[in-house]
Amino acid sequence: MERIARMFGVKRYNDMGFTLIELLVV
Repeated sequence: MERIARMFGVKRYNDMGFTLIELLVV
């Protein structure tokens, strides 16, 4: 998911490595 997040230009939300996209998906 990190690769997709980078494509969208989304920065890591925290040290865990979660991204805004992941949070929305979850």
